[in-house]
Formats: sequence, C-alpha cells, structure tokens
Amino acid sequence: MFTVIILSREAKAIFEGSKTFFEPFKESGEIAFCDWNESSRALTLDQALPDLRRLIQGKSAWRAVVVDHAAAGAPGIREPENPFDFIATDDLALGLEHSPYATVRVAHQLLGYPAITAQAFRPVIRYRVLQEVFDRTGQLEATWAPRMEDIVREQGESEQDAAARAVADKLRELTIRHSDVRVQYEEVEYTRDELERHRGLSEHYRMKELHPSEVLFISTRARVDEDPHAELRRAWRTESEQNTSHFVERNDYPAATRFLVYDLHNPENSGYAQDVLRFWASVLTVSVNAMPPSTLQADRIYRLGI
Repeated sequence: MFTVIILSREAKAIFEGSKTFFEPFKESGEIAFCDWNESSRALTLDQALPDLRRLIQGKSAWRAVVVDHAAAGAPGIREPENPFDFIATDDLALGLEHSPYATVRVAHQLLGYPAITAQAFRPVIRYRVLQEVFDRTGQLEATWAPRMEDIVREQGESEQDAAARAVADKLRELTIRHSDVRVQYEEVEYTRDELERHRGLSEHYRMKELHPSEVLFISTRARVDEDPHAELRRAWRTESEQNTSHFVERNDYPAATRFLVYDLHNPENSGYAQDVLRFWASVLTVSVNAMPPSTLQADRIYRLGI
C-alpha cells in the first residue's frame, strides 16, 4: 500500500545519512515524503501538510507514518517512557481546543477530532440509613458525592486521585454507621457550550480527502537506566496492569492512532551512528510492509527494532 512518510524537524536532523535506503522505494512509488509544518498556526490540513493532497491524488488507498525524534527534544515536556504523552495534560476529558502539540494536531488533521464520549464519571455513595438515624432525618436512602472544592489535595496528587481518596475515606466512615453502602458512578455531561465547541472542532478537522487506512506514529526514546525497584514492582503486576494507560484520552488522540517507540542510544555512545541507521531501517521496514490490522492495539505503545 502507498505510504506517506511525515518527518518532524528533529527527525529530519538525523535522516540525511539514511536517506539513500529510502530512495529505491520512493522511485518505485511505494512511498513518498510529505513536508510537515509544525507551527502552532498551522491548524488546517493544507497548512500543516501542504503536499499531502497532491501525493494522495488518484490513490485508492494510502497510509501515513509520522516519524519524530523525541529523544532530541527538550526534557520535561513528554513522559520519559512515552514520548507521545505530554506531561502538561492530565485531564481525561476532551480539551475542546486546538492542541498546543504538533504531534496531536497532525493526528487530528489525518484522522479527525475524537468523538465525544462521557466527560467523566462522578462517584456517588448510596447507603441505607440506620433506623435510629432515619427516625430523626425522615430519610431512608441517602447519597454522598465528593466536591473538589472541599477536598484538600496532597502534594503531587492529581484531582482524580484526591477524589478517589476522599471516596475511600467516606466509605469507611459510612460503613461503620450505615448499611447497604455502595459506590455508583454518574456521568458528568458536557455543557451546551462544550458541545458546540466539539461540533466546531469536528468540522474543522473533518478529512475531506480519502481517509488513510492506517496512521502510525513512530518516535525515538532516550534510553534510561531502569530503577530496580520500579522494575520489581512491574514484574509483579498483571499484564493488564502493566499496559494500563490513559495517554490517548489525556492527549486527545483519535482512537485509530497507533504508536511505536525506538530506544535510541545517547549521542555520546560510540554505537550511536549505527543505532540511528537501525532506527531508520526499522522505519523503512514498517513503511513498506503491511501489517495485519490486529497487530497493533489502541492505547498501547510498542517497541520497534530490527
């Protein structure tokens, strides 16, 4: 299948030495390269990917491979283990605005803005009031829900973790005094204004060309020394616990996006140049070979290498 390769500025900086590997496939028409304008003002498809319409014109099917070199980026912007997870984003609800990150914006430009789902689920504790309390209050059933303005967050604690802690504390308190104590979750609905903003963004990012059959994001990742304690904790987790991550929702990636990382040697390492060649050979392998649809799953990050 015809593949459009989109390189970030950082990826282009380490691409020149491996360019010749791609030339035969470019000449045969299997792949093509598309310029990527990563400016925050490039909000439309034509502004961000000015060559894309010309490249896919007349194609019956195509896929995109977006390549980044996050290992060369400034520290503190992305999670060290996940270059597609931006640290500043910690809300699972849709941002309902243009993303400040070029990687997320190009995902919207290729795949559209994510569909609106539940904004959040609010925990509500329901319980049966004991008889002596019922006699005084006149209530048989009662509810309690946490209010963030009443919760004191501990240092470094997220809003979700603080709410979960408050619910756990209240559960212990109510279980002692009442019966049939249970937690239920109610959907927090979007406001009318938020729904209008979502409609506007969905229309803005609606793909008016032939949709790509697949969009793969590939990035380098700086090799880090593994904390032995963290490694031990990971070994005792179940597979589902190890793979649990909400970075797709936090960063507003479309559900159809797929992610791969390559652990690249540090530039100071004597094997760095050879490792860069291996990285681009891996990118080329993915670009010219079709993969079964079930190979890569959503909400997961896969390690790339040859």
